[in-house]
Amino acid sequence: MGIRLETGANPDEVTSKLLAIPGVTNVVMVAGRYDFFVHYVCRNMEEYRQFVVERFRKIPGIANIESFIGLDLYERKFELGVIG
Repeated sequence: MGIRLETGANPDEVTSKLLAIPGVTNVVMVAGRYDFFVHYVCRNMEEYRQFVVERFRKIPGIANIESFIGLDLYERKFELGVIG
């Protein structure tokens, strides 16, 4: 999910609340259109709907969200200091 914070929101407080939600695997601060990307793992769309409606939207400081539903996962492994 891409998240934009409200003006004046405390990023540390929002991050802490997000990481306390079961299923949130990580929160990444990013530069660009969004303030954070949040990875959330769930079993089905109903569980995702509950997450968005009942938990996520109640966190103060979040202006808006955009969902990106993962269809597959591809990982590139690398070692720090090695570019290639």
